[in-house]
Amino acid sequence: MYWVELGLQTNEVALSYNCQIVEMQLWHAKTMGRAAPCLPGWERAGRMLGAVETGASESGPMRRRLSVDARRTEIIEIAQEMIGTEGPRSLSLRSLARRCGMSAPGLMHHFPDLKSLLEAVLRDREEKDQAAILASALATAGPDLTLVSLLDAAARYYADKGEVTRNFDALEAEARNPDHPAHGHFSGQSQRAMDTFRPLIERDYENPEQVEAVAEVLFDGVRARWMMHPERCDLWADWSLVRDSVLQSFAKKRQPE
Repeated sequence: MYWVELGLQTNEVALSYNCQIVEMQLWHAKTMGRAAPCLPGWERAGRMLGAVETGASESGPMRRRLSVDARRTEIIEIAQEMIGTEGPRSLSLRSLARRCGMSAPGLMHHFPDLKSLLEAVLRDREEKDQAAILASALATAGPDLTLVSLLDAAARYYADKGEVTRNFDALEAEARNPDHPAHGHFSGQSQRAMDTFRPLIERDYENPEQVEAVAEVLFDGVRARWMMHPERCDLWADWSLVRDSVLQSFAKKRQPE
């Protein structure tokens, strides 16, 4: 699987072993009065090992020094950018380390594996998305916030992000595999979203359980269709169509005068 960083530690052990051989051969040549052997392959191994040990990359030195929290924040933001603009398959610990100007072991000091990295990346994105959607809904509906106005704000928010939304939705689709490192996060995402909507549903509708189930199916279905057919689907237009034809059919509670 492309998510698994196969051979990372094995390669570093091999580099260390190769460099020990280089040192032994150079020492032997010096003591015997011979010229040092020409070993371009080993010299490259030595440079690579030096980069691993010092925290520099082959393309340049380590970036500026940051606190642990600031470095983690930077790593998360760069990982989100990679997924959003290049797709989920662009992300690996090695590719992210290069983008951050770090060695792979340096990155693994903050996130030891892809599962811990994705959990942090997706949790951060989810929190920011929810805050932005709620702020947009309140700005539009004011104190008269309803389930529909909150879902409308979510549809507009994700539609405006276009390719970024589709790339994260593609990651979610891949994470349906129980072996995927992001499976745990996405398996509970819809329920967390419904927890946000539930007070509004229970306040306004006679059958809140049915409304909650239908709203989840509708919204997830519209997004999945948009991900699969972006050239002929419009997330906002499709959501508006199903919202008006389905959610309005549920009986609402009589509000006090």
